[in-house]
Amino acid sequence: MPEVHWGPVVDGVSNTGSAQELIADGQFNKGIPVLIGSLIDEFAAFVPGDSIPRDMTEADFDHAVGYIGAENLRTLKQLYDPSVYEYPSDLGRSSQWWWMVMRVATDNGVPDPAFSKGCALGHCSMRRVAHNLIRGSVPSLHMYSFAKAVYFGEVGHATDLLFTFAMDSISGLPVPHMHLPGYHALSVAMIRYWASFAVNGEPGSPGLAQWPEYTLDGDMPNLRFDGTRWRTNITVEHAFRQQACDFWDGLAVPR
Repeated sequence: MPEVHWGPVVDGVSNTGSAQELIADGQFNKGIPVLIGSLIDEFAAFVPGDSIPRDMTEADFDHAVGYIGAENLRTLKQLYDPSVYEYPSDLGRSSQWWWMVMRVATDNGVPDPAFSKGCALGHCSMRRVAHNLIRGSVPSLHMYSFAKAVYFGEVGHATDLLFTFAMDSISGLPVPHMHLPGYHALSVAMIRYWASFAVNGEPGSPGLAQWPEYTLDGDMPNLRFDGTRWRTNITVEHAFRQQACDFWDGLAVPR
């Protein structure tokens, strides 16, 4: 199967590499602070239903990610077991194995050999890019994870935009509960963080939880945005998905 590339075409002239490659090589504007993050279910909207059904079984899971080899597959199941890896209390319309393969896709990429380098939308790829930005002497970096489900119990790609832009509908589809206190307060808080970062290079203002700077040492903190219909839940996470990300980093080509 040919290797799949997402993003701009690398033509060797106007674009000499992918964003991940250029950042890893130190070819970026090093004078600008960075705010970077992801959603905990980034790939939920892109999981192909024909090959990864909602009622998938363990055998289906093994087939989807078996390209990593039998030993790695055993390790993967241990890392993504519900006893050690966080899942929603209500799995909704999908089986546990669907949630596992979706989170694998979020953390590492589409379950396909073409994505074994670790190109993905989720936290593990964001962590890898963040580390290369810091090594490249970016002035400061703040990491976040967004965990507020709006549709179907999944925090799919771009859900955070509903809150950062205070949207009450998307593509004509109403956003449920956006008028309630918890949703409104979460939206206001995110807007204040982002506006502060745009103006001052630091995401924060009086009354908001402190957002610690992300560093390579220690527990690599990031700010988690979550809440209910009635209240926000904005907390600092430490070493988020570290074991899973360390596993994928071990398989990835360094970038």
